[in-house]
Amino acid sequence: MTDGDYKTVVVISPAGAGDERKDQDRAAWYPHRHLGVVCDGTTTSLHARSAAEQTVRFAPGFFGGDVRERLALWAEYLLACRADACRQPPRISASLPAGVQDLLRDVARGQAARSFQTTCVAARFQLEPNGVEVEVVQVGDSPFLAFAADGTLLWPAPVNAASPDDPPTLEASRSVAMAVQPGDDVLIRLVAPATRCPDHNLVAAVPPVSRSRWLIGEFVTAWPRLRNGRPGRTAGAARIVPGNLIMVPAYLIGTAGEAEPNLWKRFPFTPRVHVARPAPRATAGDPFGGGGGAVTAVLPDDAYTCRWLHFRERFPHGSVFILASDGLTHGFADAAALWEWLAAHRTSLNDPAAQAAALDELHERLRTRQGDDDIAFVLVRPESAQSTGAVGHSATGDRQRE
Repeated sequence: MTDGDYKTVVVISPAGAGDERKDQDRAAWYPHRHLGVVCDGTTTSLHARSAAEQTVRFAPGFFGGDVRERLALWAEYLLACRADACRQPPRISASLPAGVQDLLRDVARGQAARSFQTTCVAARFQLEPNGVEVEVVQVGDSPFLAFAADGTLLWPAPVNAASPDDPPTLEASRSVAMAVQPGDDVLIRLVAPATRCPDHNLVAAVPPVSRSRWLIGEFVTAWPRLRNGRPGRTAGAARIVPGNLIMVPAYLIGTAGEAEPNLWKRFPFTPRVHVARPAPRATAGDPFGGGGGAVTAVLPDDAYTCRWLHFRERFPHGSVFILASDGLTHGFADAAALWEWLAAHRTSLNDPAAQAAALDELHERLRTRQGDDDIAFVLVRPESAQSTGAVGHSATGDRQRE
């Protein structure tokens, strides 16, 4: 890979000014690794800025090995930072009544117990002859987005696992649906590579260039992985009927996309598994696929709960990629509106003065829609509409609001 065909823009723009300045989002691009990362420090968490800053620096370490182990390793470090914070005595005026002092100590202990929290989305890019290979690690609602050159949203893919309220719709039998959670062991019988089933509704939502990386299998059974010595809760689990078809990334089971049918495979269930049902559409509540429900997943707390994603996907040459904090996406009604804004500011994002005006516009959007917030994003885009080459780095620098 060489620099020049793809250009990166890294933006960090804190909310507010003066004493009201928030400044908890961080972003970075590592040109020699072709890797971008965005972290959104949790607003209600003590030392969230430090967690975001340190996670941005560590993020390249998530790649090149067992992601589960590396997330756990980093979570242990953040938990150690939290433990240090918990040991620090709170500064409380001795002139206050004893009851008030006790109350403030309880509040301080509670804040320290939730300290050093941040979301994170990191992506590593690799040029391939037939597209751009992207490996993503995502914890929380900081989204990874991919657009085709014409603005068509390529990622996020449709919601993958059926919710507890969704009835089975394809290949359904009279069997009872099983509740399957991330981390549970799943047994399937391979049916065919996704490339041989282009008309199946599971496959239709996957870009043709990526279908060789997926397998169709028949769900046989699942059994829970013990958590703290007992099965985990079933609330929010996917419901899968034995005999239903599911689509599995080939790398999860260590099998090439042209796997022989009728092989039996066991693997840990993840949110990347697609369950047969009508392809869902983006909703007004989650138009960018950040998900996470009412409670956002964060590091370090959710490194052990399987509430994180790790996936690889191939996109066509000329695609545009965005890693962002939710401060960016909350300024737009949907991905189409975000694309229009990016297209309108393609040139201004590279000029410091023009970029400042564009970011002021974004913050005004946020204030109008739901209140101001930090904005951070990494934009990876072709240098020109005709570019079909490597993902490289160009000097744009971080933009800090004054």
